Amino acid sequence: MAITAKTGTGTTVSFSGGFTCKIINVDPFAIALESIDANNMSSVDWMQKLPADLADLGEMSLEIEYDPTAEPPIGTVETITIDPKALGTGKKIIGSGFISGYNASIPVNGKMTATITVTWDGDDFEIAAA
Repeated sequence: MAITAKTGTGTTVSFSGGFTCKIINVDPFAIALESIDANNMSSVDWMQKLPADLADLGEMSLEIEYDPTAEPPIGTVETITIDPKALGTGKKIIGSGFISGYNASIPVNGKMTATITVTWDGDDFEIAAA
């Protein structure tokens, strides 16, 4: 059987405001669709639910190399472009959102890293094909 797995090596993330960082790992989004309780007083046996009309794009999580001289712009809405090289030329994830969290880690005798949380605002989001 042929190997079909792909690596994330070479993936880039760019912020329209100019913030840059060295990326270790990217979790781009976590789409979730809530359910709506459709029960009423005549419901019997089972809970009745229906899908919500709108999906939540969730958040993006970035693990980066911590650089104390390059603090991210928390709370500024900007366009964010993820270019996963393994998907091929032109295939990008593009959306608008803002950095909603920043957590640095400075271990003894280890690489300093930080986790950045980006909240997608849902205003503009697409997975663009080549």
